[in-house]
Amino acid sequence: MATEPIAVDATHAGRNLNDRPAHLFLRLSYRGDRVRLGRCFHLPSLSFGLGSVSLFGGQSTFIPRTTYRYPWIHLKNLPRKTITLTRRTLLVVVAIAAVAVLVSAAMLANYIVPTNSFRVTGSPGLTAYDTSGAPVTSISWGDIQQGAAPQTFQLSLRNTGGNFALYIIDTSTRNTATNVFDTVSSLNPSGLPSGVHLSWNYASLTGGGGQPFTCTFNGQTYSPCMSIGQGSGTAVITLSLSADSSATPTATSQNFVLEFDSFQTPTG
Repeated sequence: MATEPIAVDATHAGRNLNDRPAHLFLRLSYRGDRVRLGRCFHLPSLSFGLGSVSLFGGQSTFIPRTTYRYPWIHLKNLPRKTITLTRRTLLVVVAIAAVAVLVSAAMLANYIVPTNSFRVTGSPGLTAYDTSGAPVTSISWGDIQQGAAPQTFQLSLRNTGGNFALYIIDTSTRNTATNVFDTVSSLNPSGLPSGVHLSWNYASLTGGGGQPFTCTFNGQTYSPCMSIGQGSGTAVITLSLSADSSATPTATSQNFVLEFDSFQTPTG
């Protein structure tokens, strides 16, 4: 157990008393984190914040080692205890640093937009139905003879999703004011072999009074054109599949893909 002298004076706090007579010195010893004061000397009761201790002749009392920071007592040449960086200590340091960052990032000003209007819509949907009202999932065209009358199939297109109007158009659709024709069509077959053709009677369809279907968009009129809102559909459309003399006869059935497209505007 190591010892060093200290000087105690209850009336001269903070002064260096190393030059006082020897009877004013006590002998200090330390054990772990406890400090031991021992001397045959009488002192008044001293309050160290963590508890009070009275030293009397012939007695020795252990007090917390940290109390040597009290200004009435001056300790010299005491070994300093090294702080060991444990996991718990590291977590405490990190937590303190996080709090410091939050404090340094304090909000200075804000701005609130109190009104934000919107509506939820469904995904746009387009479905083909046959004349019986059943969705069309396949079409059996049968045999088509070279140069003979085409095979036909009738259907209608219906807006089955979302809240947007869908425009059904064709390359025959034009702006009636500028006479500019569309360059895209809602009818898009793919995979047809050479000499086989698919067409529809869209351009000849008429509404009430025998007039072609028209659409008005941004003050402009387009014809022929059909605008179908949610849940509504087109008039009945007739598809025709034919083969010219250049088509190659086959012993087995062939297949192609039929796609119908709708657009946001009458120009595609």
